[in-house]
Amino acid sequence: MDATLIEESWGEPWQQVSQGDSSVSLAYLFDADVEPPPYIVLTVRQDTLVAIQLTGTGMHEGYDFSSIRLGDPASEVLRVLGTPTVTRDAAAVSDEFWGYAPFPISFELIDDKVYSMRISLYADL
Repeated sequence: MDATLIEESWGEPWQQVSQGDSSVSLAYLFDADVEPPPYIVLTVRQDTLVAIQLTGTGMHEGYDFSSIRLGDPASEVLRVLGTPTVTRDAAAVSDEFWGYAPFPISFELIDDKVYSMRISLYADL
């Protein structure tokens, strides 16, 4: 799926960022009824959707990843997925980053709550 197809389906992105590796990230506000509104980032590299990320402080019901939702406590991530294989300080954006390599999923936490969930085609993205 290339960026043109994404824009045909989703419309004009709220933000668009070109990455150094020839990929482009397209951000869309996702749930306008929540304040501040969460957003979804779709990253495309060489006509392939390589990552999907949801970011925000919360969302309405029905949007989850393996029952984990934005705003859930960190304990819910631990309950569902166990101890992360990679943890690091992510002070530029959030308090903490949790990765689950070799699986291509990660979470960012703020105040011990899920702030971002990401799934990618490759574990190193």
